[in-house]
Amino acid sequence: MNKMNKRGQIAVEYMVIMGVILIVLSPFVYKEVNKYIVKARINDANNLISGITKSADSLYSLGPGNQKHLYIDVPKGVTDVNIYGREIVFAVDTPEGSKDIIMVTKGYVTGVIPIDSGVHKIKMRVLETGVVLIGDPYCVVLPTVNCTDGRNPVLFLHEPGHSTHASIYNETDYNGMGDKVILANYSICCIDTVKGDQMVWEENNGWATHNTTMFRLDNLTNAHVAEKDYINYTVEAKLYTNKDVELNCEYTNESVQYCAEFGQDYYCLATIDNTHYSDNDGGENYLTNSHISDCDGDWDDYPVKVCCLIPPR
Repeated sequence: MNKMNKRGQIAVEYMVIMGVILIVLSPFVYKEVNKYIVKARINDANNLISGITKSADSLYSLGPGNQKHLYIDVPKGVTDVNIYGREIVFAVDTPEGSKDIIMVTKGYVTGVIPIDSGVHKIKMRVLETGVVLIGDPYCVVLPTVNCTDGRNPVLFLHEPGHSTHASIYNETDYNGMGDKVILANYSICCIDTVKGDQMVWEENNGWATHNTTMFRLDNLTNAHVAEKDYINYTVEAKLYTNKDVELNCEYTNESVQYCAEFGQDYYCLATIDNTHYSDNDGGENYLTNSHISDCDGDWDDYPVKVCCLIPPR
């Protein structure tokens, strides 16, 4: 055997030996890599939730009306964030399964924040009730095309703010030139535990089990609003959930009363004006012929808040 062949044989034997060693060690290497991934994701999520909690606590101590913006860097592996009660909970996906990271806040908190990995800018403010809103409310008025990423439209609106009409369906119409026109560009957009109009297939997936009427409309589209007990308006704007929770909606006409006074899970979906009342064929007057607006606390809110129970995620 010449030197060249001998060297080739040694190289082959070396590669075989190294292959055997790698096969033997691969479970241990895989395990160590997994440990590193788990540790890195948990550490990143811990740092993020700690920063959010500290910011919420500092705002809470300042009282209602105070607000700030916060940049958050969401790490990979975050599959859900639940901001509810006095807890902020991150669900983190790891090779060992989902792990919850929980931190307790000084005051009550609520809100929805992005879970896509990367940097996001979120708003934080203290509501009139003293609850710290982190990110977006459970329900908020948005352009309908932006009602995505874990949110559902529960009702369609024709304008984003004051003096607008409502629609059950986001139907389209045609102008005089044959162009398709969207009738309702905005919607009351809520987290994915509730939705508005349901499809037939959704009835078979539990969405029809629990529902409630938010209010009534005088038409399917471009409609005025009335209280839910005003039966002369025949179109019911209903709220559905597939969770085992009995839904309910209440009204408050008191500027000093807030939806949370009906219960911790009650959120303001809309505000309606209180300038018109009508007889319900029974001697009792009900709020009717009303316009609808959002309930973000700005100047364009109407006096009557529509407070509905929204199940947390």
